[in-house]
Amino acid sequence: MQRKTKHVHLDIKAIGDDGSFEGYGSVFGNVDSYGDIVDKGAFEKTLKDRAGKVRLLWQHDSREVIGVFTELSEDSVGLKFKAQLNLDVQRGKEAYSLLKQGAIDGMSIGYITIRSAPNAAQASITHLSEVKLYEISLVTFPANEEATVTAVKCQTAFDELTEEQRVKTLNYINTLKSSPDAPSSPPTVEASTGNTNEEHHADTKQADAPQDLELLHSLEQLRKALKT
Repeated sequence: MQRKTKHVHLDIKAIGDDGSFEGYGSVFGNVDSYGDIVDKGAFEKTLKDRAGKVRLLWQHDSREVIGVFTELSEDSVGLKFKAQLNLDVQRGKEAYSLLKQGAIDGMSIGYITIRSAPNAAQASITHLSEVKLYEISLVTFPANEEATVTAVKCQTAFDELTEEQRVKTLNYINTLKSSPDAPSSPPTVEASTGNTNEEHHADTKQADAPQDLELLHSLEQLRKALKT
């Protein structure tokens, strides 16, 4: 059986220092540019049999392993993943830099079709009901515009916030979920060091500004997504 590839589009919102991100490698129910529809359950057996063997590659090149998948599962949307780029590998560093810049915004699965059938209403469309998954790659040109990365996150982006910052962040997210008329910009989140020296505190706030800006950028993207 011939190994095939299938692309999805990544919506990169932010990229953190640890290179971790999450999203979908494939989505269910929509016709992609190859005329295929991946059915829910198509990955169920392959994830049970070989989830730990699925590789994170660069451009489908088996010599270019750029990290690992920390989670792979099916949900109601599609093939959901959490991944970690290896920033000690040269290509992993390059992938990280390109993702952060927004120059790369696609992923593609490498698979073999196990079971498929033509669409009852349109013979040119094929339903994939079972596939054997080998790898998921970061690629230059996506084909399926329905799947998106839901978060690209820094390991400490939330965990190392102060309690006040966490409350402010979560309250804002709850506001977005409950109100279509949420404010057009996120609340100000100031860095805190616990140092009472005002001059040192001001210097620290300035030094931590990029991390805060990353967080605020992610919240702004979330606000836009929830309002559309």
